[in-house]
Amino acid sequence: MDILQRFLNLQLFSVQGEDARLEKIRAATTALETALLADSTQFLRALLAAADPNAPITTPALQAAASALETEWNSYMNIFASPPVALFRAMLAQAAFGAAEKNAGYAAGATQLLRNIVPRRDFGSENELWRELLDGLDARYEQAAAEAWADNFRGPPASMLKKPVEKQAKVDRNKLQLAMLGAAGQHGPESKPGTNPNPHWPSANDAWAGDYASRAAAAIGDAVDDAVGVALQGRNAVDKAVFETLEQRLPNAEGVQRRTRLLWWKEAAYSPVIDRGYDQMSLPVMAIAAAVDVHRMVPTLSPRSVEFFLRSVVASRAGASARTSTEWLGDLAGAADRAAAASALPALVEPMDFLTHGLNRAAANTSTTAAGLYAEGAALTLGDLSVIIFRELQALAAINTAAA
Repeated sequence: MDILQRFLNLQLFSVQGEDARLEKIRAATTALETALLADSTQFLRALLAAADPNAPITTPALQAAASALETEWNSYMNIFASPPVALFRAMLAQAAFGAAEKNAGYAAGATQLLRNIVPRRDFGSENELWRELLDGLDARYEQAAAEAWADNFRGPPASMLKKPVEKQAKVDRNKLQLAMLGAAGQHGPESKPGTNPNPHWPSANDAWAGDYASRAAAAIGDAVDDAVGVALQGRNAVDKAVFETLEQRLPNAEGVQRRTRLLWWKEAAYSPVIDRGYDQMSLPVMAIAAAVDVHRMVPTLSPRSVEFFLRSVVASRAGASARTSTEWLGDLAGAADRAAAASALPALVEPMDFLTHGLNRAAANTSTTAAGLYAEGAALTLGDLSVIIFRELQALAAINTAAA
């Protein structure tokens, strides 16, 4: 999708009808995309800033976009009365989605983050654009996840195991007879030589015996090899069919195993990451632990059904009570077992617009304020909270793995 053109059509920035200016913007955006592909942290910054209509101009990603544009168009500030934040966001969005097209890990991470952001943020005139962007990513992600989790394991069809060779493997006696005749002497009856004739007659004693042994061994060995080769031809074809089928089906078996692990986890009601049963935790800690546990059990490509499964498990214990994220963080900060949540959550390197950072601070009892998007007051169930955390962890894992 030409995101720059969509922002332009929405009149979020203007080039005053000068196509040459738009080409400079495109050149700067291409340079940004190259930088994002080389640095996963820049990719995260760019995606989050692009998806935030209220991002201040001091945001590092917007500053990076401004620097890239200035390289291509030194006098761009003469055209704008104030820093063109919408233009910079359009550049970042185009660069981030271009990088995601080239990097499957970036695409998976962007899908998970935008699943959290797009339904909860008011983009104003950009609402339709961001829904389309998410829908495109989501469709590709779900298709790839469905293939990775396919459970239609089937054995090879019987037709593939049928021996493809109809004739019986036999020694070619005529061929062997001519070879043995050659081994015995210079020629046979009617002075006709055999194959590879021995230059000596039996009367030559030692000389004849040596040549006879080597020629006879070669004759018999070749005959046996030919017969065995015909027999193995059919066996090799069957083996090839079996191994090719197993190679195709083993990923399907892994899909079945993943589902089995999730069912075992649900029924056990035990958190491997905290080493405690879910009924032994406060509700906020339980929601956090469940998200981390499922994140550790599944690959970065996981269908949306995994999120529904996680939400259902958490709701079965926490109910459907909805509160703001800040209120849930207050509950976490006051929980006697908040240290368990701190040990479960990974220490993210850089503060970003992630709920996970708010949880880390609340678990350390240093803050009860939610980060960015989640401080806007929307009510969340603990099931919702758990899915948000799961998506953030999945996104970071996908992006970091892709950049490794």
